[in-house]
Amino acid sequence: MLKLRYIRYIGFLLSAMVLAAIPVSGSAQTNAINIDKIVRDFSSISGYLVRQAGEEYIIDMDASNGISPGDVFSIYSKDKEIIHPVTGKVIGYLGKVKAMLAVTRTASGYSFARLLPDSKKPERGDVICRYDKVPALFWDYTGQGRDMFTRLQSAIRQLEWVDYDPSQAIRPATPSSPAKDHANSLIFILQKDRLEVRGPDFGILHAYGTEPAPIKKIQTTQPAKTPPVLALKMPKPDTEPVLNHSSKQTVRFEESFPELQTLANFSRPTAMADFVPTKEGKLLAVTDGVQVTLYLVTDRSKRLSTLKLDHPGQILALGWWQPNEDGPLYLAVNTYYDRSVWGYLFVRKGNRMTAFHKRIPRIFGTFDRNADGIPETLLAQEFDRDELFGSRKWQGRIAGNKLSWSDPFLDFPRHFNVVGSCIGDLTGNGQPETAFIHNEKLFIYSGRTPLFKSSVPVGGSGSVLVYDKDTSPQNLMSNSAVFEIKPQFRDVDGDGRNELIVVSMDMGFLGKVSPGIGGGGQSRLAVFKYKQNRFVNGTLGKKVDGHIQGMDIEADRVLMVVSKYSLIFKHGGKSSLLFFDLQQ
Repeated sequence: MLKLRYIRYIGFLLSAMVLAAIPVSGSAQTNAINIDKIVRDFSSISGYLVRQAGEEYIIDMDASNGISPGDVFSIYSKDKEIIHPVTGKVIGYLGKVKAMLAVTRTASGYSFARLLPDSKKPERGDVICRYDKVPALFWDYTGQGRDMFTRLQSAIRQLEWVDYDPSQAIRPATPSSPAKDHANSLIFILQKDRLEVRGPDFGILHAYGTEPAPIKKIQTTQPAKTPPVLALKMPKPDTEPVLNHSSKQTVRFEESFPELQTLANFSRPTAMADFVPTKEGKLLAVTDGVQVTLYLVTDRSKRLSTLKLDHPGQILALGWWQPNEDGPLYLAVNTYYDRSVWGYLFVRKGNRMTAFHKRIPRIFGTFDRNADGIPETLLAQEFDRDELFGSRKWQGRIAGNKLSWSDPFLDFPRHFNVVGSCIGDLTGNGQPETAFIHNEKLFIYSGRTPLFKSSVPVGGSGSVLVYDKDTSPQNLMSNSAVFEIKPQFRDVDGDGRNELIVVSMDMGFLGKVSPGIGGGGQSRLAVFKYKQNRFVNGTLGKKVDGHIQGMDIEADRVLMVVSKYSLIFKHGGKSSLLFFDLQQ
């Protein structure tokens, strides 16, 4: 098997050499599409079929092997064995494709796949090959894609390509339905500066196009002397510890911090809250896990409206999204029902939110990449019943009234979740880093390169999902997941470099067993700053009683939604909108 994978790898290298040898031509739009990435996404990978599992099949590969949901694997009939001349071992078979499998979800060490139509039943131990002999069509809606088709056909030779002209002959007027009489085919759809690849079920596998314009760095004019931020407590430069994975950190708390001030009180506990600036003031979305309430926050708060979903379920997380500076404002909501997590998108119309897209089988997260307070990026993540946050991710875009998906702009680390994370420049090198909370630790990455892991615990949101992984009576298994409050990149001390502000929760007497039970616990805002080529941590403000379930860092104050639970979470509690001044 190892020899077979070497042969596949050599074939991939040869394909890349062929691609490099073909002259680049065609329109500027098609040249902007990264064909090298397409070749990698459709490279051949070999493995074995392990066994049948209900209506699905288990294969011996996972995301670490480079596969993702939607990938198609072929199984050949064993007409003739290919025997290695030295070892005498069977390294493959010559024969026709007898079955095709499409990956449905990945787990740790293995993945699940479904059998595609017109396939014969596979057997345990069958060799599976990704995208080998899979039919492929190329639909060109630009009239200038023949050269791109030639390049793809030469570089991805394991696909069974239908020639360019016959593909156009069966191309519909709009790419709204699969091709007739071409079951189990991949369809490469070229439109302007975008190339979509759709799978046998006509769902989008990958989308490629010109990279989005870089986020402009906000240029702020600072006064000649920046007033000191009394709420920020960081270690002095001469006493900074060198922080690494095993270092000890000291957290300081200021006892004489000014009292918190209250803007509003809510009669229910808060599962999550999110702020966004508008011309009228700050817009605040608050959910208690059942419904979403909108508030306008200025020097006071005003209730605007209440939003209820069309299906009962537990609301887990929400976030504002404004993809275009002058465009409408959207609210992304994650909810759990019917044994799955679903994403909803609502669009603002006056003081109300109306449904834009409902019941999308993905987990949503929104991101403010340039620290201006406007979350301009929407990412989605697959739902995995075993791990909840799956390995595959997408980036959402709005064109007119249409939502589309493509591969994300960054190569994210393995445990990056689109909830409880943020993206921005923390080291001052002009490149985005990712910061996320995983198993009560803060991780900071540059691409897939780890930069920092905190030794102090962080996170501890009150938005917790407990769900059944396996509902069979003989094997009842449950899992739990915390939907963390996303950290924020902000230049709090005015030195021109961002700090990272993270919510950290001290639990009540029952600890991590069930957040909120016991009504105890205090929260704080931890600060992580990159200084002298290392990360140091401090605090912003003092501890508060309850869970911080939403925060917003302004130039002169910090807004927080703090939730306090009753003895049993589902029996209610209360929450408050609080703020404190950064400078006194």
